[in-house]
Amino acid sequence: MSNPANQTPQLLPAPGAPSAVDLLPALLRGAVVVGTLAAGVWVTGALAPATQPFMVLGAGAALGATGLAVALHSRVLDRRFAASMGHDPKLIAGRLQGLLAVGMLLKLFAVTVGVLWLRSAGVKFNAVATFGVAFAAAALVCQVVASGSLVRSTAHRGAVTGESLAGAKAGHEAGAST
Repeated sequence: MSNPANQTPQLLPAPGAPSAVDLLPALLRGAVVVGTLAAGVWVTGALAPATQPFMVLGAGAALGATGLAVALHSRVLDRRFAASMGHDPKLIAGRLQGLLAVGMLLKLFAVTVGVLWLRSAGVKFNAVATFGVAFAAAALVCQVVASGSLVRSTAHRGAVTGESLAGAKAGHEAGAST
């Protein structure tokens, strides 16, 4: 009988694992939340009418950047991509962390380009600030929703979890190959 601590955990995504298309509902949920919040701000008149279009522009830019980030995040869910890393949970976790960082840099690039574009067009500071705050709020909401979806999709597959990392470490300490 084999010892479960010496077995390598299954870390490859299951056939038919979630892809960017499967993560689209998470992005749509984020868009609905952002749209609801933006509509609430619009209806209450919390912003001056002249800056309201910049709120919409900031939220839209964040949704676009998040869409590209979700496409990058889904790369870690691709079975061929995970297969190229073998069964090393630390390597897979590192790649996932790297993809999340690239997604964050993509959003930072998008907000920077947006602000520079608005400033070069001679837009007043309060409108640029509205764009930036709306972008940050929408990006945060979408990041939480997309990250939650990624966690659920990897947890359902039994991918990189604290349990699989602990099992791999215990197997390595026992002299078993991981």
